[in-house]
Amino acid sequence: MSEITIEKRNLFFEYLEEEGLSPEKNRSILEVSPSILTSQSFCLVEKYGELYKQFLVSRRFEQESFKGVPVKGMLGQVILEKGNLVVPVPTRDKLRGYYNILKCAPFDILLIQGQIDDAYSLVKARQQLLFGDVCEKHDYVTKKAYYDLVKAIQRYNDYGDYEMHHDRKNNHEYYLIMRKK
Repeated sequence: MSEITIEKRNLFFEYLEEEGLSPEKNRSILEVSPSILTSQSFCLVEKYGELYKQFLVSRRFEQESFKGVPVKGMLGQVILEKGNLVVPVPTRDKLRGYYNILKCAPFDILLIQGQIDDAYSLVKARQQLLFGDVCEKHDYVTKKAYYDLVKAIQRYNDYGDYEMHHDRKNNHEYYLIMRKK
């Protein structure tokens, strides 16, 4: 599995739009990404502004904007707790507290590019899942990882029927797991 770059972020964003991602159909997106600059949230806010309600959870989130693009989000890691998406946060008495993302903003899409481990830990989420990536042609490790992931989603997610979209263009392979239309 390769690292997410700005080039791969942009290619995957174009692919998401080709596959139907639009502000008319998809209004609220929760994304898990390594950083703001490699996130799809950055692309969404840069292109569409306030048309999307987006929220980014990243292990390297910094509350500042890049190129004047104000991405909303927080530092942390999304987990499932009793069927809800939450972000564990430390409390003053050092007990584990939770920031329940869905209580303050109900998101209908969970978006993850790359990061197979995070995707596996969230396969049972209620939201529509958009999991995928762009890789070089003949990257059999990534191909196998996404085909295994879609099987896990089909087996364990009770909130929709999912399928794999796979395309080849310009020396790249595109993988996208999404609900059947």
